[in-house]
Amino acid sequence: MLTNRNLPSFYFLKLTGISIEGTRLALSPTETVLDSGTSFTYLTPTSYFVLHGIFGKKMSNFPTALPILYLDTCYDLTGHSEVDVPEIVLTYDGEVPTILDGSGIRYIVSVSQACLAFTKLNDDVKVSNIGNMHQCRFNVVYDVGNLRIGFGSNVVASDGSIDVIGLNAMY
Repeated sequence: MLTNRNLPSFYFLKLTGISIEGTRLALSPTETVLDSGTSFTYLTPTSYFVLHGIFGKKMSNFPTALPILYLDTCYDLTGHSEVDVPEIVLTYDGEVPTILDGSGIRYIVSVSQACLAFTKLNDDVKVSNIGNMHQCRFNVVYDVGNLRIGFGSNVVASDGSIDVIGLNAMY
């Protein structure tokens, strides 16, 4: 966990990589805030345009749709009962991966408008943020005393308890 004295109430990590279907994008590591108060993930323009370009190639079998809100990578999925969305993995310092499934990658307004739940910041200087659509797929554990954050599976057992044993890593 990184700290920022200008934003003491936020928890930061270093995002070191983004992969799509096993292909790691050539990106510089960036300070990233876990922001549960923001729906979407905001990346620096450089990172976003690389992700946008490769995601667009992977989704080229589907017609594009009009943008909504800040999301400009949208597709019309009308007539498609099953859509294989490319797997996206966010990797943090220490090679800690968080694998996003299709439900966390897409923001679905309707069948005719499903968008990539990532967007871009206004400039490359600002801090990226991981929004709640990408966090809610995991149990995020904050060990503030030891400056560590862990990600675990978001599995709810039949008795209603949450699986925290499946933590990928604490760092």
